[in-house]
Amino acid sequence: MILINNKPPAISSEFWNQKYINNQDKWSLNQPTPIFKEWFKSLNNKNNILIPGAGKGDDAFYLASKGHKVYAVDYSIEAINFMKSKVKEKESTLHILHKNIFELEEYYGKFDIFLEYTCFCAILPDERETYIKESSKLLKKGGFFVGILFPINKSESDGGPPFGVNFKQTIKLFKKYYKIIEYNILPNSVQSRINQEIFICLKNV
Repeated sequence: MILINNKPPAISSEFWNQKYINNQDKWSLNQPTPIFKEWFKSLNNKNNILIPGAGKGDDAFYLASKGHKVYAVDYSIEAINFMKSKVKEKESTLHILHKNIFELEEYYGKFDIFLEYTCFCAILPDERETYIKESSKLLKKGGFFVGILFPINKSESDGGPPFGVNFKQTIKLFKKYYKIIEYNILPNSVQSRINQEIFICLKNV
């Protein structure tokens, strides 16, 4: 088990396994994320993409089907096994990694895009700068961090997961490692997340 600041991750892999076993994976949309589908339409090139906390792989399978080289990472063996069960069915080239998101040193500098949704809110708030720093190391210079920050109207002190995201403080952390390209409230959030999330696009510098 990796230690962060001499302590283990707050949420164990077994915690997430039980969520899947009990059908409590409320973060799963069971479809590709609409804003990601729109954003990727603007790209002409095929990219190396890392998706941390990929869950059941909705975005990962979609992007792999579009010709991108996608690495789907998850801490939960239940999520991993679900994705593996779908690879043959979908005839997908998806790369599936059963890893802690803080244990990806061998992939530093490999990716064009780091795609974030509901992983940032699943780790402890005091681990977030480490997460941001690691994401920048995993990206090539000039690569993009593309994500959705959620939930933005919940206080960090209210506990979690999901842990609340203070947008102003979070952007300050990102600015240490990234150039801000854009951010905006989503016009096409799923019903239960309307006005609770912000789309961000950042460039690794």
